[in-house]
Amino acid sequence: MEEKKSKGHKLAGILFTIGLSIGALIMVFVVVNNSLSARTTGTEDWAGRGGSCCSVGGSFNTEDKLALSGLDYYRANFGDSEGLTAAVDDFGCHQEITISRNGEVVRRFGYSNNSFYDITP
Repeated sequence: MEEKKSKGHKLAGILFTIGLSIGALIMVFVVVNNSLSARTTGTEDWAGRGGSCCSVGGSFNTEDKLALSGLDYYRANFGDSEGLTAAVDDFGCHQEITISRNGEVVRRFGYSNNSFYDITP
């Protein structure tokens, strides 16, 4: 009887160890999956709109504020700003501001790490 009880305890210990290992693997999977999901919405590539592989674009919390700031940056660096409009595209790691006049692109800027840079082709 002692021998059967001993085998039962060994089996229980093995099953406990296996269960613990599977639980740890599930936890790792959940953490990695949540990390990846936080970066994308699940419908885009790795660097999709939901996040990115690089740093956050900047401190603007709305595209409207960034568009206005882009127009201010254009005025300060290129002068004439009459009839200009600005549109913002958010790529997660950076934003792009397209400055247009009468539907034609005048200048394009990127915005990342709290600074503008010219990306006009």
